[in-house]
Amino acid sequence: PPSVDDAVDALIDCGVTRIIAISLSPFYSTASNGKSFARVAQSAERYENLEVVCAPEIGLFEGFIEAHAQVLEELFDKVDVETDVAPLSFSAHSLPMPDVEAGDYVYEEGLRKAADALAERLFLAPADEAGFMIGEQRAYGTEQLPRPWAVTFQSQGMRGDKWLEPTLNAFIDEMRERDYKAMVSVPLGFSTDHMETLYDLRIAAKKKAEEQGITLFVSSAPNDSDALIEAFVESIDSVRL
Repeated sequence: PPSVDDAVDALIDCGVTRIIAISLSPFYSTASNGKSFARVAQSAERYENLEVVCAPEIGLFEGFIEAHAQVLEELFDKVDVETDVAPLSFSAHSLPMPDVEAGDYVYEEGLRKAADALAERLFLAPADEAGFMIGEQRAYGTEQLPRPWAVTFQSQGMRGDKWLEPTLNAFIDEMRERDYKAMVSVPLGFSTDHMETLYDLRIAAKKKAEEQGITLFVSSAPNDSDALIEAFVESIDSVRL
């Protein structure tokens, strides 16, 4: 609690006639933003003359990139100098390929644009046209210094379909083959910390890396940073009037 119905009811009690729905998920997918927006619209149908407007994904706004950049810069300042050459994994929740082929390719497109913007903000090399080979999988990113980087995927579900790749685990294996002793995992696909960052990255992925002789540094999600809040403000303002 509160449920979507509870929230809509409370807004109606305040005299609201127009609701702006905004998702904490920074990149659109049917299973996250799509289902959430549909649930708000369904709840609003219980009332006459109640309008629902969906705000654009916060991953499209500069504040979202700046929020992740600030968190990373704080991490680089705190940890050992070896991270100056440590590769970066820009990680996001994976999606089933049937969903991607049905229209959720925009999810990966948004993630790549954000990775490009964050790499530029951090003065990293831009993505190579040929990509970054992770095993036999071609990832979006670059092998160029400083700090090679690639877009990877994590937290695959239990559906039997093929999911977006390469995985973060495959990235860790590749870094072992390249004799890296440290790497950085960036939860670029998330705006807030929760199970998929606090467990999947800080516990499961760290253990996987340690088994390969690699120290894995994990940056936090932006959470309540001023820059992230500004991204939400920009998104809401774009549809407010």
